Amino acid sequence: DVFRWPRERMRLLAGNHDVGYGLAAGAKAALVSRHEAEFGEMNFEWAVGPVAWTAVAVTEIAPPAPPGPLADATWRFVRRLAAQHRPRVLLSHIPLARPPERSCGP
Repeated sequence: DVFRWPRERMRLLAGNHDVGYGLAAGAKAALVSRHEAEFGEMNFEWAVGPVAWTAVAVTEIAPPAPPGPLADATWRFVRRLAAQHRPRVLLSHIPLARPPERSCGP
């Protein structure tokens, strides 16, 4: 089985093609369920010493992501993180900011 490995050694971020970035909520839910069944939750964190490594499923909250349960779960995760005060490395597939003149593609 190609997707079986020790999960404590490898972490995977969902990409836009993995979970149907920009699709309607109904179509997207099946892709997210499949991704999480194979690779684990899309929002997660782990500690290395005092530093929290945190993956946020930005594909669920960045436009044109539809509102719904997937976005709600990601926002709950983000709000919980905001209440914690510790060093953190944030990982996301989509940049949180970029200059307006920069495109998001090739």
